[in-house]
Amino acid sequence: HFDKAAVVGDKVIFAPCRANSVGIFDVAANSYTSFPIQDTVNGQCKFAGAAVVGDAVVFAPRMADHVGVYYPETAQFDIVDISGQLSTDNKFRGAAAIGDQVFFPPYRAPYV
Repeated sequence: HFDKAAVVGDKVIFAPCRANSVGIFDVAANSYTSFPIQDTVNGQCKFAGAAVVGDAVVFAPRMADHVGVYYPETAQFDIVDISGQLSTDNKFRGAAAIGDQVFFPPYRAPYV
């Protein structure tokens, strides 16, 4: 399943939690597709939140040791490793963007 979503143009981008792909619903075309990420990130409850910054959708890590970044225009998925900064599970739940910064509300993380 997915946990939260963000909108880029006419597309709703779903944050993969238990799903092994980014969910993409094109409102204009009334169609659903997905972008596989299982070769990059796996496990349960990977992400729990999505926010748009520029041309990227940033996914808040819940159980993953990475921040996920999906680029809808180029269909690319990247990760930013945060395992050296935070090692707890259930890190964050949600995401909000202001300008070019993304904030993750803490779930069990000791900070924003």
